Amino acid sequence: MSSLSEARPGRGVRTFPWRGTDLVVLVILVVALVAVTSWPLSSLLPFNPELRGDDFARFWRGSHALLTGAQDFPYQPGFGDFFYPAPYLVLSLPFSLLPAEWSGHLARALTAVLSLGVVGAWASTDRRVPISAWFLAASLPVVTAVFLGQLPTLVGVAAFSLAIWAQRQDRWWLVGVAVAIGLVRPANALPVLAMLVVGGWRRPRGLLTAAATTAAVLAPLSLVVTVWDPHWVPDYLRTVGEYRFGLPAVLGKSFGAAGVVLPQLVAVALAVYWNRREAGRPLDLDRSAAVMALSVLVAPFTSAYSAMFALPAVIRLSRRPGMWVVCPAFALLPWLGLLAGIGDSPLSFYILGPSLVGVFVLATLPMLLRRRNRV
Repeated sequence: MSSLSEARPGRGVRTFPWRGTDLVVLVILVVALVAVTSWPLSSLLPFNPELRGDDFARFWRGSHALLTGAQDFPYQPGFGDFFYPAPYLVLSLPFSLLPAEWSGHLARALTAVLSLGVVGAWASTDRRVPISAWFLAASLPVVTAVFLGQLPTLVGVAAFSLAIWAQRQDRWWLVGVAVAIGLVRPANALPVLAMLVVGGWRRPRGLLTAAATTAAVLAPLSLVVTVWDPHWVPDYLRTVGEYRFGLPAVLGKSFGAAGVVLPQLVAVALAVYWNRREAGRPLDLDRSAAVMALSVLVAPFTSAYSAMFALPAVIRLSRRPGMWVVCPAFALLPWLGLLAGIGDSPLSFYILGPSLVGVFVLATLPMLLRRRNRV
């Protein structure tokens, strides 16, 4: 994965952005993450062992049903929680060719690779990744994502990071492709999309190119799924309203649809306001990272893995003079709060852990926006 900070506006990356030692560290950390989240070492984690790989298991079930033509549709009673747009089952079809257990192992391994690839891409500067950034491999969001096999979320984080890089390079066709893939995580998408539109302001050709390539990717995926399940759109919209945790869920119970829509609209407005000076210009990385972190606060929390979208903000803040400790702190403090809480109960796993990460994100945003790095 290319370094975002070395991909300066208007220039390509002429050499591979990482040193060989950083690649060795990445491989070691990937192996360690997969090992720690696998049986029997995962018994040492404060998680329910029955949930290991559970999130990707439903993706495998849906893509396997699509492959075989079975009428085992997502969003139906008995399928289990599935909050992703059905067209992305087409992209996961290769996994359905494998046995469920093997596909789960592969998904967790790829989740680990993408997690650390995102860390390296945002942290790399002068062809090196600071040692402090690699502490994030042990953070609660990364470990939770690998444990659950949350490959869709990591695909979303990586894709939107790629969209930011492509916008800074004026490669709008790639922005469109990245957005199309990143929409697998729609809960975090609106603020990022608003920011990208600001970056393309007064550049209608670039925006039209991005929109066309996005449609070119999504249209065939949607067509395949619609032939299989003609009712997936209304079923999906109904399911989205069944989120049980997070700010939108709380406001939705109190204010109905307005309570769900309002936080997203506020996030969109802030994304536009923070990036108003970048209108029609390459996006600033600090503010881009801040928008991605903001999307964590307005997205439904189903677990701490949602905070993967906050890692770029943590990394950008850690690059300020004297702030290197931010990455180790982000890796350590939520764990201490979780372990001091209520163990592996559902309340701890689904509310306490994500809430601790959310508090850290809130503390990060003002500092990140106060001063700006020039890379």
